[in-house]
Parts: sequence; C-alpha cells; structure tokens
Amino acid sequence: MNELFRYLTVAVSNEWRRLDERQREEDKTEFAAAVQSPGVRAHAYSLVGTRGDADLLLWIVADDLDAIRAWETRCAATRLWARSSRP
Repeated sequence: MNELFRYLTVAVSNEWRRLDERQREEDKTEFAAAVQSPGVRAHAYSLVGTRGDADLLLWIVADDLDAIRAWETRCAATRLWARSSRP
C-alpha cells in the first residue's frame, strides 16, 4: 500500500508565549497527546532559528487520507493549535 504524507508548519503566537509557564506546559502536553494518534506516524522538527514564519514542522505519515484528516481534527481541537497559525 502507498503511504500518504502531510507536511504542516506551525507558528506559535506571541499571545501564547506570554501565558504563564504552567498553562504553556499543559497546552504542549495536550498537543503532544493529539499528535500521537493511532494509524498516524508523526515526526516533529523545530524550525526555530531557521524560518522566520514558523516554529515547528510536522511530517505526518499514514496509510489513508481519513487517518490524516482525523489526526488534523484532533490537533485542531487543542488550545495550542487555537493560538497558532499555519504559514
């Protein structure tokens, strides 16, 4: 079977960076749990210092498009996603 790939860049807002450390840790934990989903392999790379418009690159690999769509829906429901953009 062919694998499908989704590359996604994420830019965290300055508003999120100004939250207290406890809230940021909770948001990161929530986001990490959403990223680690069954049927999807996620690889994360920091873009800090290499791109001015993004902080994180997510490389998503799955066997079918529905798994990728479900993965993105789970991620979109997190607080970190809500306070970031996808350049």
